[in-house]
Amino acid sequence: MSQATSVRKPVRLAPVQGKGAVLAILTVGHGATHWYNQGFQIIVAVIKEQFGLSATAADALVSARALTGAVVNIPAGILTDTLRSRWNLLLALSLGWMGFASVLVGLAPTYVLVLITVALLGIGATTWHMPAITALSERFPDRRGFALATHGVGGNAGDAIGPLAIGALLVLFAWRDVLFLTAIVPIVLAIALYFLLRGLSGPVDATRKDAGLLTYIANLKSIFRNRALLLLALTAGIRSMSMAALTPHLTFYMKEDLRLSTTIVGLYLALMTALGVFSSPVLGVLSDRLGRKPVLLAGHLALAALSLALPFVAPGWQLAAVLAAMGLFLYSLQAIVVAAAMDMAGEKAGATTVGLMFTGNRLAAAISPIIAGLIVDATHANTSAFYFSAATMFLSSLLLAVIPLRRGSQTTA
Repeated sequence: MSQATSVRKPVRLAPVQGKGAVLAILTVGHGATHWYNQGFQIIVAVIKEQFGLSATAADALVSARALTGAVVNIPAGILTDTLRSRWNLLLALSLGWMGFASVLVGLAPTYVLVLITVALLGIGATTWHMPAITALSERFPDRRGFALATHGVGGNAGDAIGPLAIGALLVLFAWRDVLFLTAIVPIVLAIALYFLLRGLSGPVDATRKDAGLLTYIANLKSIFRNRALLLLALTAGIRSMSMAALTPHLTFYMKEDLRLSTTIVGLYLALMTALGVFSSPVLGVLSDRLGRKPVLLAGHLALAALSLALPFVAPGWQLAAVLAAMGLFLYSLQAIVVAAAMDMAGEKAGATTVGLMFTGNRLAAAISPIIAGLIVDATHANTSAFYFSAATMFLSSLLLAVIPLRRGSQTTA
């Protein structure tokens, strides 16, 4: 008579190769989810000009996408925990939805309908992170910072390629046609990824048939008892406020105040994220070896200082140098923040933790552009948003300084 010796099934890897291949495929897919992150800012600037929008109304387009992302985070986390054997389907649907929603935005004839369809666009990128980050965190428990930072490289690459492509296409096509054309990329990748990652799943508790909502609620309760993790989520949210205020108004500033073409704006935005392709894995490895806090603190303080410098640099090499320096940290730190949260939460609450972190981030990113837009409309200066961004990033640094973060089994004060 056979007797079960373990309640946990082994982690099943996709039939492609192994965890290295899974990391590579997820990194490419992550790049597709970030295709619109920076490039869409240029489209928003064009929509602002075409519809004659105020800064607040234009910022509402950015906020709508972030708000929808915040709303779907919890359901996405539940689905990730419930459908652990169908992560390839969830990931494919995430990419496919982005392409579909992009077409809807292009078809919307009025500002109100554009606002609604842009909100739908926020669903795709959000639902990607739960299964992708959880899968990588479980496969690289001792090199979590490296794995999540490498995954972040895909996002940085998408952030860099997106504005270059969209800025160039806007010279040849109307913004609606650009959305139709760029929708092809995530749809094709969605189909490919579904087949490449067949069998991708996480550990399954063989004794629990009702895993899913109940497990998610139990994990959520344990997380809300972890004060350090909640404080880290708050810190991450304030950091997201800084980023969400900076990017759209940097685009408006370059297009309206500096009178730069969409192609040049795209080049600058690409430069702001391109160096993150190289810095992300380096910062990830450093955070594994030195601890999360030193890397995060250095990056936060650098971004606060660079945001303050933006209004005082001239277009050309000075602006390029500041944006390139920002690119070292702007999006690369997100993976380290998530790695720090996963260190605290452990494997069982992985998807729940990712859901909590991204819910806070998206809510903050939904509120911040509206605040920045109101400040800009009141002061009639796009540069006001840079000061707001610097202040919130500095506040995030102060909170980060008092959080006890872990490096593996070690604690960093």
